[in-house]
Amino acid sequence: MIDSMSASPLHPIPEAVKTVLKQFNSYDDPCLVLLYCDATQDVIDAAYQQVVEQNHCEASNWLYLEQNLRFCHLFCNYQNANFVAHDLTDILTRQGYQAKLSLFRHNCIGHAEDTYRWNVTQLLALLETTDPVAINDFCDTHHWQGINQYVEADREARLVAEEQNAEEETPPPEAHGEHIAAPLKQLFPFIVHLPQGEMLWHYVLTGEPMLNGKTELNAEPELTEKYDAPLTLEACLLDLDSVLVVLHAKRHSPGFYRHLLRSCHDGSVPPQHEILANLTDILRPLYQVLLSAPHDCQNQQRFLRVLDIFFHLFDQQDLPKKWRQILVKDEATACLSASEFERRYTLPMETQDNAISPRTQKHIDQIIDSLDNFYSCDHEDYQEIERVFGANRHAYNYSLWQRDDEEQQTLCRLIGAILLSQDHDAGRANDDTDTLLQWVSEGLYQDVYKQIEHDCRHQPKQLKAWLFGGNNDGFAAVVDELKSKLKYDMARDFHATIGVIQTKYHLFSSIGIFRPMLATCYWLYKVNQDDVAKRVILLSMALAPQATIDSMSRFYRKSFRGFAAPELRNTFFTALHDMGISEADLSAFHISIAIEYEESELETLVHRYAEQDQDAREQWNLAINKLSSYARDYFYLNVHRLHPELNTPLRDFRPIVVREIMSAVAKDKHDVDINTLSDSTLRFLDGEMSFDQYQHLTHHQVDRKQFDIPPYYYTKEAPKILPQILVEPDPATQLRWIQWFCCKSTPRKFSWTNLFRRHTTHNKKLQTVFLEEMFFEQFVHEGNLSFIDRQTIELDDLTSEGLECWQDYQRHMTRKIKRQ
Repeated sequence: MIDSMSASPLHPIPEAVKTVLKQFNSYDDPCLVLLYCDATQDVIDAAYQQVVEQNHCEASNWLYLEQNLRFCHLFCNYQNANFVAHDLTDILTRQGYQAKLSLFRHNCIGHAEDTYRWNVTQLLALLETTDPVAINDFCDTHHWQGINQYVEADREARLVAEEQNAEEETPPPEAHGEHIAAPLKQLFPFIVHLPQGEMLWHYVLTGEPMLNGKTELNAEPELTEKYDAPLTLEACLLDLDSVLVVLHAKRHSPGFYRHLLRSCHDGSVPPQHEILANLTDILRPLYQVLLSAPHDCQNQQRFLRVLDIFFHLFDQQDLPKKWRQILVKDEATACLSASEFERRYTLPMETQDNAISPRTQKHIDQIIDSLDNFYSCDHEDYQEIERVFGANRHAYNYSLWQRDDEEQQTLCRLIGAILLSQDHDAGRANDDTDTLLQWVSEGLYQDVYKQIEHDCRHQPKQLKAWLFGGNNDGFAAVVDELKSKLKYDMARDFHATIGVIQTKYHLFSSIGIFRPMLATCYWLYKVNQDDVAKRVILLSMALAPQATIDSMSRFYRKSFRGFAAPELRNTFFTALHDMGISEADLSAFHISIAIEYEESELETLVHRYAEQDQDAREQWNLAINKLSSYARDYFYLNVHRLHPELNTPLRDFRPIVVREIMSAVAKDKHDVDINTLSDSTLRFLDGEMSFDQYQHLTHHQVDRKQFDIPPYYYTKEAPKILPQILVEPDPATQLRWIQWFCCKSTPRKFSWTNLFRRHTTHNKKLQTVFLEEMFFEQFVHEGNLSFIDRQTIELDDLTSEGLECWQDYQRHMTRKIKRQ
């Protein structure tokens, strides 16, 4: 059936369809529907009429486009659109027909013909899958995937058309009969039309500059006649900064021009100064080919010579940080040492007595600006501080680069603390070190106290004496006072009812200035075990342990991900352990990182948790319960996978999960008693009533269309749903969870009573998600799937034998759900 599909509805749009599309005005947002089905028209019409009436839609008649392909449009909300699509394909499939339906809602601010073409594209993609339905509906904000891919495809098509209309590009000559990689060929017209372009192209291929129009080998006669005076490679490169890159590419290399625009992620032509920031994306096709073989020196050097040209096109400005990662650090692409990269792509920093050069000042300003987004800082920022300041000792004079703004002075002190730590580790010390230490310490003490005071609703009375008095007594009293006086999230009381035990204090906001202050305390403590810095850290640990550790870890991390390297993680944890941070809090932080980014560490952490005695495990639980609900619940799920005999707090959250789901799916939250609904649901899940009895009690109060994982209005901070089902030891209870989410009993109405017949699945897609997860869990517990593979496995990873096993399991479980 798929092979018979024609793309004729796309180019051009049929006139009958155009007539329909022109009827829509600037307020209409219809759902455009394409149905590809081998059923006869009368069968389709009967099914169509049934689902339209059931879902209260305003619908047009079908337009026949070609064999098996029909078009219509609907006016309805996103829920009904979803049910029409799935119900129609379900009916047709049950009758033995093949059916695929693509639905795309038109936005009235756009062009209806664009929406139609995008829908055809969506249908063509759908035909390559096993899914029966594809929906793009901007009204369903929870599931809308956007239209960027379609807008980008339109833009690409226009650029391709421009390229085809452009003058045919001159093919590059092969170098001594050698093969030239395709991405390098694409750059040939761009490079060869630069000033002295023939010389530059020859340099790219051979690394040999032309002298007086001749190479040291054999120059072509026509090039020899071009130059009267000697030309060095350096002179040619220095002459490139006058070239306007976009205009040059558009004029001489349409293919590269199109690629350049696409790489800059902008709908308009980027200005010259913005292209450098996107140079990694622009040259990615080239380095992915030329740097793919670690020992292919010829291609590595060709790439570096191309980069030389672009480096000079942008007036030898510093390359984006990503290039250092690509050329020096990444094993797959590295071809330079750090010192070679510096010499080739960084202008020497001018050293001046008791001063810093404008270029050094620019680098320091960029570091301070980067720290202004402290939540995204990482180990590369630390290395940049080391590189920039290491080249000029005079830069340790903070008065040369500190800012006037108070918050930015705080960031400057963080830089100072890192410099002091680097000096300490290297055994360096002089007058600059002492002056810097005094400035950092005194300023930090004032910053910390003022910020805590600012974020309190009332003046803290005991803080100052404890923080600066050197007395170890009174710590608990200071903590209690701050817990009562610090400003906090107004949803705190509600969050407590859904299992959130960590108060969200404004002081520890991820975008607040106190976070870099905590990092400054950490680096200062590493220098001289500063007592005030340690007190600030321990006080913060008592208030918000995970936020505190996260703040101190930033320069060991890889942007928003985990640690930049295992040895950095070990160094960081050792330093905090020596400071007196508890193993439970450190392990909880490690768990939060492992759940999100370092799955290979999870198994070790689970076994460490299991090895603890009861008292120690309780301490771990207290620390883990302060993590996000996702990290907490999925860690406990992983404990269950490896140690099902252990009891964790996860099942304690079951009533909260049920209550939050009922709050999200109740039809009228003001008139419905959520507690009564939740109690009924828990009784059903525990097997105290049948599904028909449960439906009879609740079906008028619940909107079944809202069930999802999670439902749209489910509180983000609430416990997660899937772990509750997967740790359930009773298979019958697991099936009742699926019935609750996915099934409904259809009533037969009589004059004096309502009878419910056997329940049916109304959400097959969701049921498949549940069964897929349970299928893989069963494999883990039977020992047929490793713990690490369970973290990432999907149905697409199964062999044909595995897929057959899955299909048997799905059929078996579907029957059990209906019989239960």
